[in-house]
Amino acid sequence: MIKVLQDWNEVGTAITALRMAGLPLHSDPPKCWDFYNLQELLRSSGLIIDSGASLVDLGCGPSRAGCATLHFLYAAGFRTLVGIDLHVPIYARIGAALEGMIRFRNPWPYRIVQGDLANTRLNAGSVDVVTLVSVIEHGVDVDSAFQEVARILRPGGIAYVSTDYWEAGIVQAVDSARSGSRTSPSLPWKIFDRAQIEELVATAARNGLSLAQEASVPRCKDKVVYWKGVQYTFIALVFRKSI
Repeated sequence: MIKVLQDWNEVGTAITALRMAGLPLHSDPPKCWDFYNLQELLRSSGLIIDSGASLVDLGCGPSRAGCATLHFLYAAGFRTLVGIDLHVPIYARIGAALEGMIRFRNPWPYRIVQGDLANTRLNAGSVDVVTLVSVIEHGVDVDSAFQEVARILRPGGIAYVSTDYWEAGIVQAVDSARSGSRTSPSLPWKIFDRAQIEELVATAARNGLSLAQEASVPRCKDKVVYWKGVQYTFIALVFRKSI
């Protein structure tokens, strides 16, 4: 599966669907599109919420309020949740505990681990779902990351990957983007174009991750996202590990 966020109507549809389902929204409205995609994916993937499926959010990007994607997945019913990020400051752990208590009456709704997403130290074949939400655009070695994703996923497991995108490419004046807080080290930032996404799919295939549903890259419509003076959109891809 490959989806491109086309316009603000899709953002509105996502927000409405999440609200109707009683699920939390992302503080950045366009990223509600990711949450909606995850809701649809996990509902249709054959996973059963009560089965104890194991989910890992790579590059979870903890903030003072915790990890947005992990909060969403917990609210969606999943209980075996781990987030891994290069930088997990103490205030992020405290924020996650406080947010967990406020939202779920559980100070530890998920586990956060400081580590490298290309070397998670998780057991091989131990994970049902891996998410990388707005991560790979920040200087990630995609080949190494996909090797690790393929290693930790069980056969038939799925990976949801979203990133910044514009099909024709964008020459931007942005030299870095910060992750987590003002005290976190600066990270590179790129906006993928069509050719780079096609190479991404090929890289995934070389590592045993094929598109869950064969598809070409959709055309872009509107530049829905605005950040640091640059306009673009999001793209999401779903991969499945070979059985």
